Amino acid sequence: MPFGIGQLVDYEPAAVLDSGDFVAAFDRALDEIGWRAKSSLQGREIGGWLHGIGFACFVESGAGGAKEQARIRVAPDGTLDVFVGSASSGQGHETVFTQICADALGLPMDQIRVKCASTDELSEGFGTWHSRSAVMCGNAVRVAAEALVDRLRPLAIDYLGRPNMEIDWIDGGFHEVGAGRCVALPALARFAAGRRELIDITGVFEHSGLKPFSYGANAAHVAVDPGTGQIKVLDFVGVEDIGKVLNPMIAHGQALGAIVQGLGGALLEELVYDEDGQLLTASFADYLLPTASDFPQIRTFFLDLARAPGNLLGAKGGGEGGIVAVAAAIGNAVSAALRPLGVEVRNLPLSPPRVRALVTGVAT
Repeated sequence: MPFGIGQLVDYEPAAVLDSGDFVAAFDRALDEIGWRAKSSLQGREIGGWLHGIGFACFVESGAGGAKEQARIRVAPDGTLDVFVGSASSGQGHETVFTQICADALGLPMDQIRVKCASTDELSEGFGTWHSRSAVMCGNAVRVAAEALVDRLRPLAIDYLGRPNMEIDWIDGGFHEVGAGRCVALPALARFAAGRRELIDITGVFEHSGLKPFSYGANAAHVAVDPGTGQIKVLDFVGVEDIGKVLNPMIAHGQALGAIVQGLGGALLEELVYDEDGQLLTASFADYLLPTASDFPQIRTFFLDLARAPGNLLGAKGGGEGGIVAVAAAIGNAVSAALRPLGVEVRNLPLSPPRVRALVTGVAT
């Protein structure tokens, strides 16, 4: 690493895998699914169900676009308003960007308000796509926070009344080196307001280094009833390395939701049309979506073995990787289960009628 993999699409330059330990990710999936103990189950019938274990590995590019912007404005009471150009659609952006700003400045999170900005609050923003928000916008927040400290430094020197002093920013305020005097952000904000100074900083993160690639491995243990075509997902493991995990709970939620979406696409969801092109699965009575009881055993793991070298946070995209390998892992597991019957999965979704047709050799 880094390892060039060539030009994937005509309109983009050659891609380079920035960092990673792919073998470690696959080994972790083997361990978590219990491959050593379960490998003998491949194609074995237990109580009328054929068992199979399948694997799939993936890499996922992220951080699309050349740059992103964030703005920090200091309120008179010392509260920070952070305006970001990556709008949230439920990923928890507000929490993650608050964390990044709080960590950079040593402030409590309740002193920071993150707003998904409109054009009257931020001059430009490039949105939420291509697993980019944590990398692009997160680093823009970090850049803006560091610029804020530089902007506040001369104000703190004036406040403390010592123009030649050496001061360091520590835990939300400036401390005079060797003297013990300090001034916290709320006091600086009031001082600036008294002088009618507006403290308003914009930070831009431009991706000049290697674009990050997340990577991982999925493992699935399924049981298939050849008589009915029903599939049970007994265990599903998702192993992923997204560099530095900024918020483990949010990362877990994203991975879990992505895996469930992938399982729905692999096993349940299908747009069916009749010979006249009329959609037959036009309601949730016909178009099946997964529920919590369908896939009760899903486990996700994040490795943090290879942080992204191309950004200050060391983060990689985590919004899309969870779904990439799900269908392949399920397809391989079902193929392993039905191998004694000479069946190999080539199409999705693996609904009971389709699986039954594969077993009987009758086309659907």
